[in-house]
Amino acid sequence: MSHTLGIAKFVANLRYRDIPETVLERAKIITLHTIAASVASSNVKTSRSAANLATSEGGKAEALLWCGDLRVPVSDAVFANGAASDVLDWEDCTWTGHASAGAIPAALAFAERLGLSGQRYLAAVVAAYEGYQRIAMALQPDVDALLKDNRPWGLVSWQIFASAIAAGHVLGFGPEKMAACLSAAAYATPNFRTEEGDGDLYHLAHGLCARLGTDSASLTDSGFEYFYNGLDDPRYWRQVSNKVDWDWFTKDLGQRWLIEETLLKRWPANVWAQAPLDALDFLVRDNDLSGRDVTAITVTPQVEIISADPKAPLTLMEAEYSFRYLAAVYLAGHEPSDAWFTEDKIADDTIRRRSEIVTFLGPKVSALKMFEIFWQETFPEVTLTLQTSQGASFTHSLRHPKGHPRNPYSLAEEKDHAFRLIAPFKGPDRTQSFIEAVAHLEDFDDLRTITQKLLP
Repeated sequence: MSHTLGIAKFVANLRYRDIPETVLERAKIITLHTIAASVASSNVKTSRSAANLATSEGGKAEALLWCGDLRVPVSDAVFANGAASDVLDWEDCTWTGHASAGAIPAALAFAERLGLSGQRYLAAVVAAYEGYQRIAMALQPDVDALLKDNRPWGLVSWQIFASAIAAGHVLGFGPEKMAACLSAAAYATPNFRTEEGDGDLYHLAHGLCARLGTDSASLTDSGFEYFYNGLDDPRYWRQVSNKVDWDWFTKDLGQRWLIEETLLKRWPANVWAQAPLDALDFLVRDNDLSGRDVTAITVTPQVEIISADPKAPLTLMEAEYSFRYLAAVYLAGHEPSDAWFTEDKIADDTIRRRSEIVTFLGPKVSALKMFEIFWQETFPEVTLTLQTSQGASFTHSLRHPKGHPRNPYSLAEEKDHAFRLIAPFKGPDRTQSFIEAVAHLEDFDDLRTITQKLLP
């Protein structure tokens, strides 16, 4: 059996009844976390632009725009919701990227269009995570060679498979049709590479890639001349990786549920800023400090992606990746929200000067090397020390920030998190009704009943 058909057979045949209860609950938690992160970005220019583009050409009212009150055609909803999922960098982080930005918008939009049940939706989300994560791990490059060649990591590129599998599953593809869908997605895999200065394009690329995946499913559903072995031909992967680990395509299928090894971010920030922000928050709260009390912060290790020297002006993406900026905004007393990233806040000279109290110790470590540790099911240890104006010094070390698979959100904790993010935009009553519905997805026969709860 080909690698393509092997993984296609598993994801196509996966049914709600086959999935452990803990895994189903994880899918609900990720659903809430993703939609909450998206709605929280409603006032950010990038999300508004994506939503405006999605509504600009009209079309059938098939699926809800999370950052608005309109239904639009499925492909437009997947694009806008996928982009919004990443705008605040507040969604999930798997070993290889943000599967939620493809899987959740695609599964929900297609289930809405077809009026399918919560059980069908949950099975599609789990199938998407299990398939996507294995394909993405199979494509992970030789990190040392990648760094030596100064080639960027194709994080967004392989996310096409999360949305392709989610859509194909909702559409009821059998194994051969799913193999054709995966092959179409392989052929269409975009060459998105993260680079400094990408700005909005990086966030929008999550939406574009999500739509490409669902387009692959729609194309397959239309009945083109199928190609079944797209994952077996390494020529398709040379644009995103320098090697293929064939064993990963079907590794531990049905035995090890990789969706349970997904990190959900507590903070609107790059994944490698999560632990130092947790450590800073712990020390401030544990020692009853105010932001004004803190005069110096040191952090170990020095992760290349979050430790750049402060500069002005920052782009939105640079602010989300700069621990110096994030620490300064946190110490200014602001609760995490889109308010951390307003244009005025990012340009605030007071925040910039405050960010200079942060220093990093030790040699610089590549983010890809950090991900290699994440692949071992743990996390690099972070140590943060702060000095106060009273001359005191406090230190805290941690390895697993809140939301890490070894320190996960419970459903109750996620409901509280989602409420804080969604309620300012949708109102407390609508928000609470929506959250409770997602917590009981399996009881709903038509997903449109749930998304309707976000509408006025």
